[in-house]
Amino acid sequence: MACKFCFPPETLVATSQGLQPIGRLFDACTERVDYGAGKIAFPRELEVWTRTGGRSRVTKVFGRPYRGEMLTVKAMAAPPLRLTPNHQVFVAHRDHPDRLFKIPAAELSADHYLVIPKRRSGSSADLDVLKVLAEVEPGFHAPRTRRVALDSLQVAFAGQATSAEIAAELGYHPAYVRRLRGQWQRGELTEMAPRPIRTRVENGWVRFLGERGRGVPVTIPWTPEFAWLLGFYCAEGHVGVHPQRPNSRYLVFSTGHHEAHLAERTAQLLAKYFDVRPRIRRRRTTLTVECTSTSVAHLFVALCGRGAKGKQVPPPLIQTSEPVIRGFLEGYLAGDGYEAETHLVATTVSSLLAYGLYELGLHLNLLPTFFVHHPAPRKRIEGREVAQATTYIVKFKRDRFHCADRRCERAPWRDAGDHFLVPLQRIEREAYDGWVYNLEVDDADHAYLAPFIAVSNCQNWDISKAREFDILTVEAPPNAVARAARELECRSVAYTYNDPVIFHEYVIDTAKACREYGIKNVAVTAGYVTEEPRREFYQYMDAANVDLKAFTEDFYRKICGGHLQPVLDTLEYIKHETDCWLEITTLLIPGENDSTEEIDKMTRWVVEKLGPDVPHHFTAFHPDWKMMDHPPTPPETLLRARKIAMENGLRYVYTGNIHYPEGDSTWCHHCGQLLIGRDWYVLTDWNLTPDGRCCQCGTPVPGVFEPKPGNWGARRYVVDMARFVG
Repeated sequence: MACKFCFPPETLVATSQGLQPIGRLFDACTERVDYGAGKIAFPRELEVWTRTGGRSRVTKVFGRPYRGEMLTVKAMAAPPLRLTPNHQVFVAHRDHPDRLFKIPAAELSADHYLVIPKRRSGSSADLDVLKVLAEVEPGFHAPRTRRVALDSLQVAFAGQATSAEIAAELGYHPAYVRRLRGQWQRGELTEMAPRPIRTRVENGWVRFLGERGRGVPVTIPWTPEFAWLLGFYCAEGHVGVHPQRPNSRYLVFSTGHHEAHLAERTAQLLAKYFDVRPRIRRRRTTLTVECTSTSVAHLFVALCGRGAKGKQVPPPLIQTSEPVIRGFLEGYLAGDGYEAETHLVATTVSSLLAYGLYELGLHLNLLPTFFVHHPAPRKRIEGREVAQATTYIVKFKRDRFHCADRRCERAPWRDAGDHFLVPLQRIEREAYDGWVYNLEVDDADHAYLAPFIAVSNCQNWDISKAREFDILTVEAPPNAVARAARELECRSVAYTYNDPVIFHEYVIDTAKACREYGIKNVAVTAGYVTEEPRREFYQYMDAANVDLKAFTEDFYRKICGGHLQPVLDTLEYIKHETDCWLEITTLLIPGENDSTEEIDKMTRWVVEKLGPDVPHHFTAFHPDWKMMDHPPTPPETLLRARKIAMENGLRYVYTGNIHYPEGDSTWCHHCGQLLIGRDWYVLTDWNLTPDGRCCQCGTPVPGVFEPKPGNWGARRYVVDMARFVG
C-alpha cells in the first residue's frame, strides 16, 4: 500500500457511537480485500466526527504491516497521540492562527497549534432500550432435571412395555411418556441443556424471561435527570451477582455518610424512571442505594460498563443535547469529582471513561485538560494493603462549565470559534513493528479526529501516484472485468482516479470486452491527449467527464505542467465528432481559478463551443499533497460559479463536494420542475417520463436515462476479481 499515514491499533477514533480503537473498527468489517501487503475493509454503517464538528461516513478502513519510526505527539491539555511520521495533521501557525492547513506529523514544531474541533449538539431523543439490551448476553437458565435419569428412560423404552405401563411405573403422565418415547425413537432424547435467557416486551416494558418485576421501559427520554443518574453510576455505581441466583443482577450506588442527599436523589430517580423501590442502607463506611431489578442492572452495564476500570460514557449520550450532556457530567462530578478554585476536576481509573469525559466537554464549548497519574503500586489503608491503579484526571474550567463571563479568560490555548488551537508540547520517537490503520472519510477535508485532534487521510493521491497497473492487468484482466460487470448487472464500467489515457491500451481492451456484453464505458479524464490516441480512445467510450481545470494558460502551465488548448480541443472533438455523452468538471481552488472573470469566460466558451446542454460540475477543493498552502473552497464560491454559469446560458450546472441538494439536482430548463432530486448519492425525486422528458411540460431532457430510477445510493460492493479470472 502506498499510503503511509497510519495509527497503531489502540488509537481511539471519535465515532458517532463513541470513542473506538481504530483496530477494532477494522476488525468489525466483514467485507475485506487484499491490497498489496495490507487489506482494505469496508464498513457498513460507520460515521466519525470531522474537523468541522459534524459527522461523515467512513467508506474504507485500511490496515497494513509497518516497521519504522512511530511518533507520540503531546499537545497541551490533550491526551497523547501516536502516529506514523508522514500522517498529516491540521495545524495553524502562531503568526496566522486564523488559517488552517495540513502538514506531516514529523514537521510539527513549537510554532504550530494543533486543532481540536468543538462538537455540534444533537437532539434529546428517546433512548431505545430494546436496541441496547439486544447487545446484552445475560447468560442461560440452569438446565431443568428430570425426575427419572436418562439411562433409566432409555432402558424402559427399549423393553416391551407400553407407554401407559411405563408411565404407571415411573409416575409420569402417559402423554408425557409418549412424547419422550418419540424423542428417543428419533434419537433426540438427551440430557436437558441450558436455555438462553430471552427478553419479552409487555405493555411498553421489557424484561428478561423469568425475571420478577416489570423490567424497564422500552424507551426512556433523554433528560438531564436520567443523564445525571448514569453519570453518578459511572462514578459510584456497581453491579453484583446473587450467589444463589447466578442469572440475577443487582445495582448498587455507594455514597459517604455525609452524602445522604445524593443517596436520596439516586433512589428517587430510580423509582421515577424504572418504577422500582430501591433501598437505602447504612453500612459501616458508606450509604448504599440498592436496586434488585436484573433488567435495570443490565441496562446500566450495557450503557456504562462494569467495574472501575471498565466504565465508559454511554455511546448514545454524545448525540444528545447540551443540557443532557451537562446533566451527565454533573452526576459524575457529584460522585467522583471536586471543585477547585478555577476548575472542576474528575478522576477515574478507566482510561476509556476519562477519554469520554474529555469528549463531552467539547460538546459544551469546553477544552478540558487531561492528565495521567501513576501512583505507587500498593498502599496501606485501614491496616490492609491495597493495589493502586493508574488514575486519569480530566479538568474543566469552572467559568466555562457554569457559562460565566469569560472576557478576562487567560489561557495558553486559543478559542477559535468552532475549534480550539492548542500548543504543541513535545514529540517523542520510538521504533515500531506491527499493524497500523487508517480511514477514508466521505468528507470534503477527508478529516477525522484521533481521538480529539483533527487529522487527515488522503483521498486519491496514493492511488494516482502508485504504479499498480501491472498488478491490475494480472488481477483484473479485461475479460474478467467485463464478466464481473455482466454477472453483477452493472450497466457501465468507469475508468477513473488515474487518468485512463495513462493506461490507454488496457482501457481499450476492457472497453471492447464490455461492449461484447452490451456494457457501456465511461471515461473520467483530464482530456489532455493528442489527436491520434484521442480518436482511438473515444470510439470505445459511451460517456466522458472531462476535467476543465481552469481557463487560463498560466494555470495549466504553472499548476499542471501542461497547456489549456489540448483540453479544449478534446472537449470540442467529443462533442462534435463522437456519439459520446459529455460532461465537464471544474475543481475551484481559492486564489487560482475561482475569480468571477475566469468563471464567466469559461462558461461563455462552453455555451458557444459546446452548447447549453453540456452539464458542468463545480466542485470544492480540499488541501492535500502539494497544495497544502491553499484553504478549502468556501461553499459560497460554488454557488457563485453556478449562478454565473446559468446566467450565461448553461442549463445543467451542479455543485460537488459540499452538501447542497439544490446544486446536486437536475431541473427542467423550460418550466423549472425538479426532474431528478439528489442528496449526495441518494435519489430523492424522479420526474422523468420513460423516454426522458419532463413529466410536467414534456420538454426533452438531454442525457442518457433509464426508464426507471435506481436505488443503489451510497453503498459499495466489494468484488473478488479472482472469481472471474480464467
